[in-house]
Amino acid sequence: LPTNVAGRPAVPLLAIVSLRHQHISIWSEGQLVLRSKISTGTISHPTPMGIFSVIQKNRIHHSNIYSNAPMPFMQRITWSGIALHAGVVPNYPASHGCIRLPREIAEQLFGMTRIGMRVIVADDDIVPVEIVSDLLPRAKLESAAMALALLNSETVTSGTMQTVANATALGVISASGSTVTAALVGALTDTTEVLDPYQIAMKRKAVTAAAVRPKAVAARTALADAAVKSAEANAALATLRQAKADLVIARAELNSIAVGADPASEDTAIARAAKMANVAAAVVIHQTAMDDEAVKTTAAFAAARSARQAEFAADDAPDQAKEAARGVEPVSVFISAKERRLFIRQGFEPVLDAEIAFRQPELPVGTHVFTAIAADATSRSRLHWSVVTLPSSSGTSAIDALNRVEMPASIRAEIEKRLWSGASLIISDMGLSNETGRGTDFVVLTK
Repeated sequence: LPTNVAGRPAVPLLAIVSLRHQHISIWSEGQLVLRSKISTGTISHPTPMGIFSVIQKNRIHHSNIYSNAPMPFMQRITWSGIALHAGVVPNYPASHGCIRLPREIAEQLFGMTRIGMRVIVADDDIVPVEIVSDLLPRAKLESAAMALALLNSETVTSGTMQTVANATALGVISASGSTVTAALVGALTDTTEVLDPYQIAMKRKAVTAAAVRPKAVAARTALADAAVKSAEANAALATLRQAKADLVIARAELNSIAVGADPASEDTAIARAAKMANVAAAVVIHQTAMDDEAVKTTAAFAAARSARQAEFAADDAPDQAKEAARGVEPVSVFISAKERRLFIRQGFEPVLDAEIAFRQPELPVGTHVFTAIAADATSRSRLHWSVVTLPSSSGTSAIDALNRVEMPASIRAEIEKRLWSGASLIISDMGLSNETGRGTDFVVLTK
């Protein structure tokens, strides 16, 4: 079994179950690496045929359908209850629809696989074969400088960072309080190195992950600043109210001198001059208080807005980090002749759903599963592909099916910027099963 290389996509595995022969075959990069006998569903509880993937793994599991029956080394392929697991394996179908394996094989396979591994269940034994075609998508390569511009453009839009300059400031403290990780430094370094989509996705993941803690810190700092500014504004408002009251009193005292006093007397003139001086001083204090209150209230509102924006950014950052983490998973593409639609999923999440046309739409295309198994050593944009063609009456070859799809350039570009080994492309006469949903890759039932 090929070894996964650090910093590169995991080597994809493909499981093919043959109901007729009651065995499972595990393929890696076109090579058979494991084969074992199995026991599948009976006539009354058949194992569904089609295209699935591992959507959950539990070393210790019990059935929630069949009397809490033990299902060790369980690898679920549908949420409705179909899974690979250790169990009794006679030389015939005996399960309630699951795919039972001998315990030692179930344990070995559990250690080999990862969430998302493609599982094909067919009647006959089928094998992946290498396929070469210019119709298959190629990985889009970018210079590090272009990738940096792309990352910055995305993060400005999402609020992860404002500019490349302060991106470094945002990332200078990691979750542990140390300096930013080497991955983030690499993402923010302008070089002429050419990056493939997986390298760009990994840098995007590093950038967004590194932004989570600084944004939480920034939100707390902004909230504290807003509280201080609010208190200053409230104090300035209280001072203004007191200054206004003092001005009202000073004016009232000035006006009260005219009541019952001899306007021609010297005492009245002195008193009036004193009161006018008090009014003048009160006017100055009132104006100063008004100016101070206006400045501090404006600052308080600005700080409140900044705090709210920082809170939004802090709330969004974990979701953005999760989305970026999903972005390093292999991309899956499903093209349905029945629905005349193309679907893209990545990390079990929908990415795109678009209409697509077929040449000679009245003719069947069969069902074909293409898997990108490795990058070409001489051209990193070109991938090596294998294909599994499921048995059907159409007799349509994989190349013919590719030729029949009229893929717009914009959709091809969306696929190619997410393309690395482990990617898959399914072309089928069938539509999506209702098993396809949250927490699944594409599920296509052929029978």
